Amino acid sequence: MNTIMSVSEATAHLPELVQRVREGRERFLLTDDGETDAILVAAADFETLEILADPEAMAHIREGLQEITNGQTVGLDTLRGDLQARRTTSR
Repeated sequence: MNTIMSVSEATAHLPELVQRVREGRERFLLTDDGETDAILVAAADFETLEILADPEAMAHIREGLQEITNGQTVGLDTLRGDLQARRTTSR
């Protein structure tokens, strides 16, 4: 849920707002003179935004999704074997 409030109001209640963001994924749009200047979001949401803004990360995600669509997947046992083999050769 997004709640709109002024920067001055947010400043007066910052500890409470941070707690609400942390616990419930609530977001606060902070305004000054009616214009949104900042948004208070949970750290996990910010991390997601960073990934979405990273062209290289998004290219890898799209590539992976395309591989899934094309059936280019491996089973869990195969994956475990590959990872074990990598660990063995890297030692």
